[in-house]
Amino acid sequence: MRDVHVRDSSRQNVFVVDEEIWQHSRADLGDIRLYTAAGREVPYRSSLDQARSQTRQSDARLLQLGSTGGRTTFFLEVPQSDEYNRVILKLKTRNFIAKASVDAMDDIHGRQSTHLGVYTLYDFSRENLGCNFAIQLPAASRFRFLRLTLSKEVPPRDVEAASIAFRQEKKAGYTAIAASPSIQQEGKNTVVRWTSAEPVPLERVLFQVDPSELNFMRPVHVEDKDGRAVGAGQISRIRLQRGGKLVDSENLAVDVCCSHSTAYSATIENGDDPPLHLTAVRPMFVSRKFYFGPQNERELKLYYGYPKLAAPTYDYAKLFQEELRPAEAGLGPGQHNPAFTGYPDDRPWSERHPAVLWIALLLAVAGLGAVALRGLKTQTAG
Repeated sequence: MRDVHVRDSSRQNVFVVDEEIWQHSRADLGDIRLYTAAGREVPYRSSLDQARSQTRQSDARLLQLGSTGGRTTFFLEVPQSDEYNRVILKLKTRNFIAKASVDAMDDIHGRQSTHLGVYTLYDFSRENLGCNFAIQLPAASRFRFLRLTLSKEVPPRDVEAASIAFRQEKKAGYTAIAASPSIQQEGKNTVVRWTSAEPVPLERVLFQVDPSELNFMRPVHVEDKDGRAVGAGQISRIRLQRGGKLVDSENLAVDVCCSHSTAYSATIENGDDPPLHLTAVRPMFVSRKFYFGPQNERELKLYYGYPKLAAPTYDYAKLFQEELRPAEAGLGPGQHNPAFTGYPDDRPWSERHPAVLWIALLLAVAGLGAVALRGLKTQTAG
């Protein structure tokens, strides 16, 4: 059990599941219960703070593709009434950094336009560092036409097609696992090892690389204590400048598919490059949030660790609506519930009273034996 310190008793509160709860609760967290001091059950809604995204994509029509003053220019005709916040180009150009200026208008022949910004496009095939041909606009737009002006690095003949997309996304929330990873060099690989409580799920590994390390892209794979692959990806940091144009991007996380194990290893494949200088490695799990209405109570009790308890069903969860800024409730330290007297014995009667069962069987056998013996004597006397 734990004390729940309500931050604001007049509105929705939330707390985040930590390792203490994971280590003692059921795997699905379905045995969690909230109670007031008077013993009244408080309903809640559990939520996985995972990333969510939704994308609608449509082809855009290329118009008036050509060159003006040494720069590639063209219009995109957007499907009528489509809302979009991204422009994706299909280019044949390789090994370049270019600037793309975007202007929007509803009349392709009009003189008025709205400038939507200047963006960087790049391809680093030679360095095996990937490419980016997508333009992320600062806000959703509904303009009928877009005029794109690309710097000289992309000639008109290399512009093959384009599309627009509307993408909504929410980043996942993560909670760090208390671990002390060890980092070792094994041949050309950097191997990171750490231990964990098995009930605590592993869902992401975040690598912190010294800021001086630039322009790398290294494959990473994660294994559990039995050598099973539980995650794979690559970490990268790109900061290149060519012709006055700068590309700056970074990805230092590898996702794992909800693994439970007592030990893990993450291997960074360095190839023929020198190993990266890792300043920290943080195993993490996706945050689980529990929302509740405190019913004007300042203190609640949180109970967990009863594996046979069925998951609750609340109207509060069915009709749940997250408030704009729910109050963050605090959790006290975990402690044994002094009122707990043990689990009820739900074994079959025969398993709970084996001695009585054996006595009954022996009496039955003895009775049958006596009857058989009496019958045998009667037959002999006859």
